[in-house]
Amino acid sequence: MTTTRTPVQHGERRCYIRGCRRPECAEANRRYCKQYRTVVYVSGPRRVDNVQPYINIVTRYLNHGWSYAQIANLAGCCETVPFNLHKGISKRLNQRTADQLATLPATPPEVPGLGFVDPTGTVRRGQALYRIGHTLRGMAPELNIDPDSLSRTLNRPTAYVYGSTAAAMTDLYNRWQNTPGPSTANRNRAEARGWPDPTWWEDMGRIDDPTFDPQTVVERPMNRLELAAYRRDEIERLNSYRIPDHEIAERLDMALTTVRSIITELETGQRRDRKQAA
Repeated sequence: MTTTRTPVQHGERRCYIRGCRRPECAEANRRYCKQYRTVVYVSGPRRVDNVQPYINIVTRYLNHGWSYAQIANLAGCCETVPFNLHKGISKRLNQRTADQLATLPATPPEVPGLGFVDPTGTVRRGQALYRIGHTLRGMAPELNIDPDSLSRTLNRPTAYVYGSTAAAMTDLYNRWQNTPGPSTANRNRAEARGWPDPTWWEDMGRIDDPTFDPQTVVERPMNRLELAAYRRDEIERLNSYRIPDHEIAERLDMALTTVRSIITELETGQRRDRKQAA
């Protein structure tokens, strides 16, 4: 569909603005300025100098997961308006635009479509998968994003993520949380950063709760029997995924002979000689 524009003619203010100084064009500009001054005198300024109330409106909607385009569409204004307000670019607003933003509901409705959502669950699920050895290059295609974007999401979380990304991460996490990835280096990096693994989140819960800080959880050290039971369960789980014996021993900080003895016991059902294993 093509749009035809009315050609500029002499005797219009548009012609004056383009540089024409013919008497009829200058007169058209004079009439417009006179009408503008009259409107301002009667109705007040046509621009709003205090934009803070409108920045607050845009920020409130952004915090509820709305995008700039969705805010603009609801208000009936240009998409650049909420963006420029939020970024501090706009110092004044056209009165008509200000009136459009002022008509938005005080409480933002549900986000249209998927929009933007809180990033907490997405970040924690990605970090947990990273903790068990999955790579950015392996996860990113499943989320339909590039590895660099995923890296920024996991390391420098923003105020929100796309709802489509959050849904894809939840699906990926449900499929991969019990399957260790191939990267030992990733496991070590995640452990150094304090990123909990899926087992920790399964025990603790609240993976989607932004008010819950896992760093504040003080875990009681396991006693000897609890540690032995945990290691046995982990050996059984990792062995079921065909993880090599030496890698299991490295992950659990155990002697290789002990790991092999427990695997043999699990496979044969015969109790091992703990004196020899020791």
